[in-house]
Parts: sequence; C-alpha cells; structure tokens
Amino acid sequence: MFECQSKLSIRIAHLNNGSREIHIRLVHQATHPAYYDIDLPEEAIEIIRKNLWSTPAHIAQNIKSTKEEWARIKTYQVRHFWKKLCQGLWRMAEDQLDSSRLLLEKHVDKVDTLPIVEVEGVVALGFGLKCVGERLRIVRYSSPPRTIPTSKLGHNKLNSNKFQKLCR
Repeated sequence: MFECQSKLSIRIAHLNNGSREIHIRLVHQATHPAYYDIDLPEEAIEIIRKNLWSTPAHIAQNIKSTKEEWARIKTYQVRHFWKKLCQGLWRMAEDQLDSSRLLLEKHVDKVDTLPIVEVEGVVALGFGLKCVGERLRIVRYSSPPRTIPTSKLGHNKLNSNKFQKLCR
C-alpha cells in the first residue's frame, strides 16, 4: 500500500507448458495532480494581465501571434495564469460559499439573492442577475399546479418525494 492509498499486485503464474503469465493489478485511490509545463515568459504573462476580461483561448491566440518563438505556447498555460490573475478580482474568501456570498453582497445592485429550501447534506446559494430578470416577462397560469402521485416519481436518497408538483 502506498501513501496515496493505492495497491500494486504482481502475480506470476507458471504454466504447464513451461511459460509464465504475469498479471499486474493497480488500484489507484487518490488522484495525483498532473504535471503540465505552465511556465511562460514574463512578457506573455503581462499580455494576460492586460487582457483579463478576454477568454484564455483568445489571449492564447494573441500571444502565439506576438512572437514567432511563442507559437508553441498552449492554451492551458495561458489559462493557468489567467485563472490565477482573475482570482484577485472575484475571490473574497478561501471558502467558496463565503466568497460567493461576499461577492454577491458587493454587487447587490446587479444581483438578486434567491431563497433556497434547505436540504440536509446540500449546500446551495441562489441568485439571479437583475439584467436578465428585467427582460423576463411574467407568465400567469389559469389553473393551479397539479399534484402527481409520488409512487410514479420515486424517492431520492434522503427519502423525500421528488418533483411533487408540476405546472402546466
């Protein structure tokens, strides 16, 4: 057993005809971070810094066409630095949920926080962009929602009924 909770088994079977069969089994429990060459010249990182509101793919194309020796730069290399540099714009706390709440509070003029029904074991945060909500029209239904027998819907792991009501 390795530190990453993986197991390596090697079994050698001696066959009647004098030959051998080797069976190798590897069970890997932990995902190791993959190694990617993410080094970029400082000038290329500066181009990323100046174009944070663009996409990594667009920035990568821009960088590749800047200098001939940069033609082999990959989008994942650009994405790595773009992501690190962008985090300073939106990451407000180490915890993702706390960071999201703080970011939403910072932009209360552009975002509506939506109520979420709490379910045990589920963490969620509801919000809507005001610019999208303003373009939606209100739809009224003439008949109330109807209840569907839960026997047709089944139950989830928490044994609560799924989709109790549907609207026409």
